[in-house]
Amino acid sequence: MSDSQERLKAARRRLAKSADEVASAAGISTPSYYDLEMVDGEIESGLSLQALVRLCSELRILPGDLFGSGTTRDKISMEGLVVRIKKHLEEDQIGMSDFEARVGFEIRRCLEDPLSILEWDIECLQSVCKELSVNWMSVLEGMATSEPG
Repeated sequence: MSDSQERLKAARRRLAKSADEVASAAGISTPSYYDLEMVDGEIESGLSLQALVRLCSELRILPGDLFGSGTTRDKISMEGLVVRIKKHLEEDQIGMSDFEARVGFEIRRCLEDPLSILEWDIECLQSVCKELSVNWMSVLEGMATSEPG
């Protein structure tokens, strides 16, 4: 069990919430929630960012608490991330297809609809942010403070 999984389980138990309650609030099934607590890598690749933000909100923790990185001072909005992607494409004189090949994910939809970033998982966010030299936790925490209902 990873540290993130242990923190997730501990946060749920601290609030005396059932897996059903937490899963429902996050918009996922109860078996999917149990996978988050028990299957290595599931938090990073088996959960949309939107569900992750909702999960953390329900457990009254920040994403940084879950990943053990604490909070970040600089928060980057989804729109701010899109601006950084566009700037990167322009400065490096590369097309979106090349950028997607570098990060290993199809993300072009976010250029027109920044809210589509909420459909990404942690692995996608980390890969995009690594390519941009941006702290992925800054983006995740920006989402946690502005995630739409």
